Amino acid sequence: MALVRQPRVPWFVGALTAVRAVISEVERSRRGYVNRWMMEAEYMVENISRELGRL
Repeated sequence: MALVRQPRVPWFVGALTAVRAVISEVERSRRGYVNRWMMEAEYMVENISRELGRL
């Protein structure tokens, strides 16, 4: 019952680390595709923030 007494934060951090590991594995296997998608996403975010800055 020691697990029940512990706060949920360590469990959440462990799950987040596992998700990050999976994502890094996917990036390694198809790096070009992921990098292109990330660049497009960053470009879209920059455009949106620029448009919001004009308002």
